[in-house]
Amino acid sequence: VEFRIGCGNDWLTADRLGPIDVLLLDHRGTVYHTDLQAAESGLARGARVLADNVLLPGAPLFLAHVEDGYDVAIHDVKEFLQVELDDWMVTCVPSKEQRTPEPRSVPPDLRRWSADVDRICWDSQHGSVDWVAFQQRLSPALEAWRARCGLQAPVV
Repeated sequence: VEFRIGCGNDWLTADRLGPIDVLLLDHRGTVYHTDLQAAESGLARGARVLADNVLLPGAPLFLAHVEDGYDVAIHDVKEFLQVELDDWMVTCVPSKEQRTPEPRSVPPDLRRWSADVDRICWDSQHGSVDWVAFQQRLSPALEAWRARCGLQAPVV
């Protein structure tokens, strides 16, 4: 196992990775989709893509990206050290069906939410933000995406 730490896009453009068996996305959710897109040609057969913080702060454009061409599982978790907040760990495996070569159109509401995610993340670096209120606004949009894709939460 080799771990590469740093900006994923830097590693990918250097073309020194070889086949990627596991890709962990745990940085800025609003760019997960671009990092995944850059990595796709290097994903090994059966590769796993793991993405954290997909519900909070959120990765709406990543969800739109993996909707086509990936087998997706959403794991409901509590945010680390903030049990009042929900989060998703998302695991994806490239599906056996070929991805469409053209990028699919991203719903405008997911684009708006992505901008809101960036805004609150930047704001949180300069002061206190209300993550609970933000989640109450964002969650319905991402839950609607989940339902539309047939990825309902398991019944416990």
